[in-house]
This record gives sequence, C-alpha cells and structure tokens, in this order.
Amino acid sequence: MSTTPQSERPSQKAEPGASWKQMEEHVLPKNRLGIVLFGLMCAIFLAALDQTIIATALPTIVADVGGGNSYSWVGSSYMLAAGAFGPLYGKLSNMFGRKPILYSSIVIFLLGSALCGAAQTMNWLIACRAVQGIGGGGIMQLVVITISDIVPLQDRGKYGGAVGATYGIARQARSVVGPLLGGVFAEHASWRWCFFINLPTGGLAAVLLFIFLNLNPHQKRPFRDQVAELDFIGLFSLVAGVICLLIGFNFSQTSWSDAKTIALLVFGIVLLIVGGINEIFTNRSAILPARLFKTRTTGIILITTFLHAVVFFSASYYLPLYYQVLGASATGAGVRMIPFSLGTSIISIVSGIVLSKTGKYRAIMWTSYVVMTLGMGLMITLDYTSNDAEKEVFPLIATLGIGCLFQVPLVALQAAMPLKDMATASSGYMFLRSVSP
Repeated sequence: MSTTPQSERPSQKAEPGASWKQMEEHVLPKNRLGIVLFGLMCAIFLAALDQTIIATALPTIVADVGGGNSYSWVGSSYMLAAGAFGPLYGKLSNMFGRKPILYSSIVIFLLGSALCGAAQTMNWLIACRAVQGIGGGGIMQLVVITISDIVPLQDRGKYGGAVGATYGIARQARSVVGPLLGGVFAEHASWRWCFFINLPTGGLAAVLLFIFLNLNPHQKRPFRDQVAELDFIGLFSLVAGVICLLIGFNFSQTSWSDAKTIALLVFGIVLLIVGGINEIFTNRSAILPARLFKTRTTGIILITTFLHAVVFFSASYYLPLYYQVLGASATGAGVRMIPFSLGTSIISIVSGIVLSKTGKYRAIMWTSYVVMTLGMGLMITLDYTSNDAEKEVFPLIATLGIGCLFQVPLVALQAAMPLKDMATASSGYMFLRSVSP
C-alpha cells in the first residue's frame, strides 16, 4: 500500500475568510454598554418613528402654511434624503471617524427638526424635512456601524437584536403611535410639536453618547489623499440612481404609465447597475466593497436581505389595511397588529441571544426563511371569511421567521468581511433595507 508524505498531502480546505481573519485583531474599546446601547436605541427610534409622525397632522399643517398641492412631499422628502445618501455614510465614517459622522447626523437631524417646527411655508417644511432625512439616515447607518466597533462579533447578535427590536418597534409604531402623536399635537397643542418633541429626546441621546461612547482612535490620513482615492463615479451612480428610483416610485402613486414615472424608474435602475459594475472593477476606494459583489456568501446575504425587507414591509402595510377593510378603526388595526409588531421585536432579541450562544448562522437563517415563507403563504389565504384565530395565528407564524432575520444576516455579513470593510459592508446592508419599501 502506497503512502503519500505528510508534506505532499492536500491541506484541509480552510474556512472562508480564514486567511485574512488570522491577520486581524479587533481591539475593543472599554464602554458602559448598557448606557451606550440605550443612547443608540433612543437615536434610532427617533429616526425611524419620525417618518410618519406628521401623517395625521398634515391637514392642520396645510391649513396653516398652505401648499396643499405638494403636501405629499413632506413625507417623501424625508425618505428620499435618508435613502439616497445611504451608501455614503460608511465611507465617510472611514474617512473622518465614527464619532464625527454620528454626532453630525444627530445634530443635522435635530437642526432639521427645529427648522421644520419653525416652518412658515410648505416649501420651507419640505426642504427641512429633507435635512431631517439626511440626519436620520446617518443615524440609522452609524448606529449599526458603531455596534460593530464596540461589541465583539460573538456578542453582536445579542446587542444588535436589541437595536433591531427597537427599529422594528419604531417601524411598526409608525402606523399607530406616530400618527396618534401627530393627531394629539395637532388637536391639543400645535403641529409644530411633532418636530419640537425630537429636541429633548434626541438631545438626551446625543449627551449620553458624547459622554459615554468610547471608540478606538481614528487613523487620520491627509484629506487630499482620501479625496483622490474616492470613487466619485460609484458615488454619483448610486446616489443619483436611488434618487431617481425613489422619485419615480413617488410619482407612480398617481400613474404608472406616466412618461416621467417610467423614465425615472428606468434611469434609476440603469444608474444602479452601472454603479454596481463600477464598484466591482474600480481601482479607487469603492463606496461599497467589491467583495460584497464577488463573494458568494455576502452576495446571497444581501439578496436575501433585500427580499426579507420587501416581505416585512409588505406585511407591515398589508395587515393594517386588511383589518381596516374588515371594519376595524385605525387604532383597532394597530391593536390587531400587536402580535406581529411585538412578535418580530421579541424574536429579534431571542434570535440574537441564540446566535451569540451557538454561533449557528446558517441553521437560524435557513429555518427562518422556511418559517417566514410558510407564514406568508398562510396569510395569502386570509379573507373576510377567516376566523379570529386565523387572523392572529397566521401573521404570528410569519413573525417567527421574519423576526430572526433582522440581525442574524448582518452579523453573518460582518463575519464574512475584513475589519477594514466593516463600515461600508454594514452601510450597504442598511442601504438595501432602506430602499426595499
């Protein structure tokens, strides 16, 4: 029987990314994580909730400042600004450091809130809502990036699950708490308090983070060198593509066959494709790392993340409408949504803890997608003849799958990327989630 020398035997195949992981060391700064996490949760809750807090106050706003023909842009301008600059925040945080971009985002958000509260015309309000959106988008991106800096990978599921639950509660609360607060302020105080209310809460988050948040020193480089390496083609293509796409979807609310709707959607998709191809082949410092597109693991994670977000938001908008068509009030529909909204948040936390304990990314994600698909399939059968048990249990089954997929894919994505690309990878992940609605 022939034998092969030990030195000539093929080595066992290494884990993906093992080569660069052996050369990296994640140095964690000391933080009082409970206080820092509370500050981050306050910030992201405000940024998510503020998207619809003015919904029920809009008639009062129009009566006060006029501009009824363009009132829909009060909400769209926030979403447009928050989504359009999504790919940029991670790159900026690499160039200038996390703290300056995080604090700047909070300050811009609070400044936009104050200017919105002081608005005297509809155009003034719309422009300031865009300022709010720039800050709010930065907050949502930088919270995720900051957690990846201060929490070890094996614990990110646990802490990220808490932030993901906050984000999920805020997104669900937009349909109940946000409009409810807007209506209360418009009726009993002033619609301007829809914006002024952000100042003390956002100020508290800013103070907590300023005092207690510790990050590793930023390795500064000459500004001229960083600008020279920046991928301006990719930056323009991605930002302009998202702007065209979001404006096109906004125009589609009146007509899908309108020439400007079709032109904007087509032009936006083309720009995004050009931007994606450019990120793969560019020799400059890419806005989104090429590894995200070239590696099978990260590519599949991003595609499924986008699909998960589409499913989540579809259910979030469909269920309240379904309950109201059956005769429930807006508040009653919100109450019927509690199993879905609280369920996704609780499951997000639980799945994060399970991930931290076991480290089993694939098992959690595979199981979650199967359960989510089953739950959404059951929800298709809901109609006016469905009994109360079906109306609550079917969405709850979908919740068990949906809730596990807020943070687990993000941690898996970060595990598959080198530390130097952590911020831009996380930014790309959040960017896809933000444009999916």
